[in-house]
Amino acid sequence: MLNDQSSISEYLLYSRLQDTLMTLGTNALLKVNANLYSEKKNNQREYYRGEVQYISRSGKLSRKVTRKIEGVLLIENMKPFNGKKEVIAIRPGDLELMRIVLLPWFENILKEFNEIYSLQDGKLYITKEIPAMEIALGPAKIWFKPGIYSNTYTDEISPCMNLSINDPDNISKIPYDSVYAFMHIIRLFQIHQYVSTMIASFDQAPVGLNLYDITNSQILNSLDQYKYEEPEYIKKKRAEYKKGFFDTEIENRK
Repeated sequence: MLNDQSSISEYLLYSRLQDTLMTLGTNALLKVNANLYSEKKNNQREYYRGEVQYISRSGKLSRKVTRKIEGVLLIENMKPFNGKKEVIAIRPGDLELMRIVLLPWFENILKEFNEIYSLQDGKLYITKEIPAMEIALGPAKIWFKPGIYSNTYTDEISPCMNLSINDPDNISKIPYDSVYAFMHIIRLFQIHQYVSTMIASFDQAPVGLNLYDITNSQILNSLDQYKYEEPEYIKKKRAEYKKGFFDTEIENRK
């Protein structure tokens, strides 16, 4: 529990929570991101948590806690491609689209597996060419296509699913056991439910913080009154700071 101004000020440094759900092949991760606040105009923040004070129907002074649950799934490069790490947001609507479109496509690939792949003279071939499945996620795109993975360390060759992130050549090769796990997440994952558990495990805000008093239309103990004094080296770094993905692409899709 936070109980002093210094602790509250440091609490406000946290902008998001992030869990890694799985590795998607050779160069991608699947993560889930929970937003703790969103940026508004004039550098104002809208925090996920607030309180409202009001007079109840019985005439008693009462309070309620309000929370704004926002989160996304992320597909993220582990290593840069052409000098850049791609990060793609999957929102609840995108996830539903993937359930409708991508899952049946995956299922057809598995049904036709022995027609797509064949082993000849000890070598693995793709004998039935399958067009790539393209999924548009806002301004971003991902592609899935059956492929072959060659392990440079063991010389082992195995079937895989090629995942391309925002560029057909930015490929992560996913083994089929991971494809099954990815299908399971697409089918069953509930973004808002999961994000709620993330926030619940983190929530340390003291009672009465960021309280809006309806009875006299004012905010009491607003988070905006707390400031965190940054060390000089942070201020220097901030001057060199360039906006990253989370401050541009994800917010632009709101």
